Amino acid sequence: MSEFLTSAVAFDHGCAQDGIVVLRKAGAQADLDVCGTVRRYKMVFAGDTSQTWVDVTALYPPASLPAPRAESPRAAAQGERSASD
Repeated sequence: MSEFLTSAVAFDHGCAQDGIVVLRKAGAQADLDVCGTVRRYKMVFAGDTSQTWVDVTALYPPASLPAPRAESPRAAAQGERSASD
């Protein structure tokens, strides 16, 4: 994933970079799981030393976006344990 995209998403949503996962990428468009929420970004500028990515999620109906990544079984099991503690 582009370091410019990761930086923009982390800044826009206050999500640590390790909480951002690419769900689908095609050319200048990327669908991302951003700390459990699906966001769609488009690149609007690409230069030699930078790129500009814009969150365009609001322009699309929710049904057109992919589902967020499934929680791993290990994380789910840890959540169950902490809920029962």
